[in-house]
Order: sequence, then C-alpha cells, then structure tokens
Amino acid sequence: MNFDKQYLTISNAIDDNAFIEASELYVELLKFDKQRILETCQKHEIAKYIHYRLASQFALQKLLIQRLQGKTTLDLNLDLFTKRLPLRLRYDSVTTEFLSNWKKDTYKSFSVRKRMVQNQYNEISEKYLGTAEHPQVIDADVYSATWVVPDFLNLEEYLPESPSGYVNLGCGAGLFDCVFLRKPRNKIPTTLIDIDPECNRSISQLISIHELEQTSFNTGWTEECPAPSIVLSIRSCGFLYSVNVYDSLFRSLETGSKALLEVGLEYIQETVDYFESLNAHIEKHELYNSKAATLFEVTI
Repeated sequence: MNFDKQYLTISNAIDDNAFIEASELYVELLKFDKQRILETCQKHEIAKYIHYRLASQFALQKLLIQRLQGKTTLDLNLDLFTKRLPLRLRYDSVTTEFLSNWKKDTYKSFSVRKRMVQNQYNEISEKYLGTAEHPQVIDADVYSATWVVPDFLNLEEYLPESPSGYVNLGCGAGLFDCVFLRKPRNKIPTTLIDIDPECNRSISQLISIHELEQTSFNTGWTEECPAPSIVLSIRSCGFLYSVNVYDSLFRSLETGSKALLEVGLEYIQETVDYFESLNAHIEKHELYNSKAATLFEVTI
C-alpha cells in the first residue's frame, strides 16, 4: 500500500473510532516516511490532530502492555513521533502513586480523558485479550499519554537543544522536564518549581532515574537558584496566575534568554504589557491541545 492509500485508511479508521488499528498503521507509515508525515502536519491542522492523537494512543497501548506484564517501572520510547528531540518517558511507582487522583478537582478535563481511556481499555480487553475483565486505568498513564506526550510534541520546536540553565514554573510531577533533560542535557543547572511540596517525592525519584546531575526542586524562585537561559511554564504562570508573581525571576534573565509560557486568555494583555515593559520580544503561537491558551515565546 502506498503512502496516500495508507494515510487514507488511517483517517477512515479514526473516523470509525478504530484507534488501535489506526495507530498500528500510522507507526508503520512513520517508519517508512516520517519526513513526509511531519511536513503534512506543518501544512494541515487535521494531520497534526492525527499525529498527536495517535502518539497518545500508541503511548497508552504500550503503557497498558507493561502494566499487564506487571512492570512497576514504565519505559516508553516515542522518538518516531518527534522532529528532533527524543521523547522517552520513564517513571515508576513513586510517580504513579503521586499522580493518583492528582488535582482531579482542579482539572475537570482529566476526568474526561480518563473515561476515554477506560473505554479504549475496555475495547482492547474484549477484542484483543479475550476477556471481559477490563484493565484498570492508572492516572499516571493517562497523565503521561494524554498530557505530557502532546505537550512535548507541541513545544518541541521551541525548546533549545543546549540551554545553559532551565527553570520550570509549575512543574508538577516533573515528567515533562525529565523527558527534556535526559542525556545529553542531564548536566544542565535546573530548578523545578511548584508550590506543592508533595511534588518533591516524585521529582526526586525521577531525578535519580534519569541521572540528572544538577536538577533540584523548590517551592519558589530565590536568588540562590541557578540562572536559567530558558523558563518554561505549562498551564501555570500566565495561565492560572499573573506573570508578575515571578517578576524577580524574569528581571534576572540575561539578554538572549527565553521564556515559553502557556498564557490563558484572561492574562494575555497583562502578559503582553508586562514583557513589553522589560523591552522583551514576544511571539505568539497557537497550541494544538488548548483553545484556552496561547503560547508566548518571549526573548529577553
């Protein structure tokens, strides 16, 4: 089957909600002609939807297999779906436990995603495993596959390959950061910030698993933290609260440093005014997985 016919078959499978078959065909196509797929994604929003959706589907299937095998450390390679940076998830029972029901009342969309995954698992169980007993959906796997994976695909092209320092505001479990910071970036001075001190246990374990040599957790920014060349915030600073909260951090950035912020609609003008007051250059980008935010790429 040639590229166009197989791509059409994949699209039809998605229309029929046959995501398992679609993901298997899509992975074959990525192995055959990844560059053409990525170029198609750049030109067409529907192609980008297919790419992100099937990346999450592929991740969920691989995670489910490992859960059924009884593995407590999950290892996932999604390099096929990225443009240039590796996308490899690795976490164990510590992160899994931390993410159990994590902020379920804050993010209503998580419940929707979890129900969607449960429906998929039910289908896999009945169609492929030959059993009416449905696998349990693990919150950490939903978080990883339906949030971390599309977040990384969304932000990959804006992430520098060799930053001199890195800060994440509202880092949560630390999974996104460990995807980005694993070798060869594991020696970058890094501060992962979240106001929830409970995040520290998951982050400390992930730091160990990924052999991150200069990464630490903090509940806020202090002058003792290593100066970053890139600041990242996903659904946190500029989304849930004002960028002014981290005024001392942004004012400490040296010329040429960058900030990547998911900015909520209600904070857009305030964020523009703030960074213009610092004489920073702002570029805005649409986000595939969010209609409630715009990606700000700010260069100091």
